[in-house]
Amino acid sequence: LAAPVAVHAQVAETINDFSVDYTLTNKDKQGHLRVIETIDITFDGLKHGILRALPERYKGHSLQLKVGQITSETGAPTSYTTYSQNGNTVLKIGDAQKTIAGRHVYKISYELSNVMTFYDGYDEFYWNINGTQWSQTFAKLHMRLHLPDGSTLSANAPLCFTGSQGSTEKNCTIGEAPNDPRALDAEL
Repeated sequence: LAAPVAVHAQVAETINDFSVDYTLTNKDKQGHLRVIETIDITFDGLKHGILRALPERYKGHSLQLKVGQITSETGAPTSYTTYSQNGNTVLKIGDAQKTIAGRHVYKISYELSNVMTFYDGYDEFYWNINGTQWSQTFAKLHMRLHLPDGSTLSANAPLCFTGSQGSTEKNCTIGEAPNDPRALDAEL
């Protein structure tokens, strides 16, 4: 008797560009964040879609995630389900009945609350752009942060760090966005 053997290929993926547009607002006194992520990814084999893990809590507070719209200009399936894992809400984006390969672009919009930390004399927005649990390689990361009216930056801000969680490496640039004095850009 011969039993069928399942063959599982290791499929590598590369994130060509991970760009995030953040808008920090005063909608919530603890800090409200509108987020639009654009994920340009190349699948080196057949896949059903992507997983995007978003934190459920920040410094002990629920982030009250509200997923908005998920789209793909390249035609990748964008229906999604969610599940909780490792302190994250995971968006499972794609279609179990359809496979895709090659380069695809996903745009994910969502909102979070409780994103600010308050100290004597200043408030802090300290955020991890792409999270800590990706297994893929990132070729490029870009972030733009739109500040709320009435906010100012301290002399020590803004700062950006690169590397694994807790790293103090600064292989990045950050500064005022062109043509927008209320926004900051960071390239990593």
